[in-house]
Amino acid sequence: MVGDDGFYGQQSTAVNIAGLGIAHTQFLQDGAENVNLLTETANIVSPTEAAQGVTTTLNGSPARFGQPSVVNVITKGGSSSLHGSAYEHLENDAFNATNWYATSKPPVRYNNFGASFGGPVLKRKVFASFDYTGLRSHSQVVSRSRVPTATELQGDFSNDNVSTAIYDPATYNSTTGTSYFWYTSVAACR
Repeated sequence: MVGDDGFYGQQSTAVNIAGLGIAHTQFLQDGAENVNLLTETANIVSPTEAAQGVTTTLNGSPARFGQPSVVNVITKGGSSSLHGSAYEHLENDAFNATNWYATSKPPVRYNNFGASFGGPVLKRKVFASFDYTGLRSHSQVVSRSRVPTATELQGDFSNDNVSTAIYDPATYNSTTGTSYFWYTSVAACR
């Protein structure tokens, strides 16, 4: 699965099937089209416990479908007998190792949980199915960044171990593709 987090504020998942691109899969929910037109990915992703089955056509789908590959998710319905299930996926820093760059473990609290229940409402006439999924995520991450020194904030990069040339965006040279300051310091007026 390929995520497109951050694409116009959308969060969804896409599937690459049989070497096709992301926008070459048609998503169906109980036979009805389920596609986000902006990202060409699944619009509503059913919880795992709500799915009765998934049908996937890898390529060569019939002409009535708009794409060569099709994913159809069939959701559960009610039945004449009571049935249900519950699940929990837990991630906690007590189970994790320390990050390579960290001196301590940041707190991780990730709980993905849910339940489903189905059965008759009126005997042999009306059936119902209910599904709930919850997500609680309160986690922190350790990131590694470089903070400029006091002399670098003033424009002096003579003791800089990161780069030997300082590029100047104001005097870009299209012939060489570069522009840089001749010395390892930037004038205060810049």
